[in-house]
Amino acid sequence: MVERLRTMIRRFHEAKKQLPPNGINHVIDAEELISKSKEYLQFKRYVVVFDDVWNDDFWQVIQSALPENNNRSRIIITTRSMSVAEFCKQSCLVHIHKLQHLSLEMAQELLCRTTFRFDRQEECPSNLKGLSFDIARKCDGLPLAIVAIEGLVKENEEMTLEDTAKAYLTSLINRSLVQVEWSDSTGRVRSCRAHDLIHEVLLYKLEELNLIQSSQASSNGAARYLWIDNNRASDLSRRNG
Repeated sequence: MVERLRTMIRRFHEAKKQLPPNGINHVIDAEELISKSKEYLQFKRYVVVFDDVWNDDFWQVIQSALPENNNRSRIIITTRSMSVAEFCKQSCLVHIHKLQHLSLEMAQELLCRTTFRFDRQEECPSNLKGLSFDIARKCDGLPLAIVAIEGLVKENEEMTLEDTAKAYLTSLINRSLVQVEWSDSTGRVRSCRAHDLIHEVLLYKLEELNLIQSSQASSNGAARYLWIDNNRASDLSRRNG
């Protein structure tokens, strides 16, 4: 909370193109920082946004640093935790606006606008509409999940995203990091696999970086992605997310 208070004070000064208070980075006492914040904001009208708050005690400290000075100031907190919203509501007049999931049609529209934003029409090609529909459905109407789709391939002015992705795959195949399992009659690669040794190295490095977590049945560990053995995928409980 000390670091959050320091950051908040710095941001207020930066917004007014002012230098932050001398020695602010070395203050380690929360009460001193709260006092500095209240003193600075006492006669000002301000808007402050705290994004993605998870800690219930967050508001208990922060609200004491933001004076109610009747200048029509506004404080906005976004959170995915209803307990945080309810906690804020206990101590002051709070309006809770609960965002609803997007409908499947709106989710698909957002997905296409995001994915094909570099195209003039921003429309999904007809041969990909079925696939985009399936992806939008898996995102369960969550905008954050939808806008996070197809970020692995960087745009290249001379090539389409699909051609760029093919070039990446060809490079991996030429380096023997990926093996071709079978190709169609035109020679186009249709299925690939990693060599067993490369596969083991990949899993080791990804787990080391905490990017994925291997699982045979279920897991409560923290990781950005979960690797699931196809043979045991049906044993995983959806309750774990």
